[in-house]
Amino acid sequence: MQTTAQEEDVWKLYALVLRREPENRKVLKSRVGRDVTGIFREMLNSDEFCNSVLPAMVSGSAGRANYIGSHDFEDLRDWAVTALSLHGELAARLASTPDWAAFDSILIADSEVLAWAPAVRKAGVRVAV
Repeated sequence: MQTTAQEEDVWKLYALVLRREPENRKVLKSRVGRDVTGIFREMLNSDEFCNSVLPAMVSGSAGRANYIGSHDFEDLRDWAVTALSLHGELAARLASTPDWAAFDSILIADSEVLAWAPAVRKAGVRVAV
């Protein structure tokens, strides 16, 4: 299922993946109209995610303290499980996460996410069993 990104979707992707808001309107507008899951995958492979967010996720220190944005965790989690084209098991597991740490650990250990994001795989993240 492809979902075309609206401005709100792009804001939420920035918050969810990069833990911040888009730097300006031009960047925001450049992603509107594209596939939401495609943008998600692109962000997971971005230098910013790999160098700034992923190390904190892998160490377990990412979370609310590292988040600079206006959306709360529950809103982002609920949006992600419905807007992103995630396989059923991953969506179900993410839907029940109580906080950023649990969400992150499930997301970056999923075999499908690792296939989408070679940079996550290179970081030494183990596939969840």
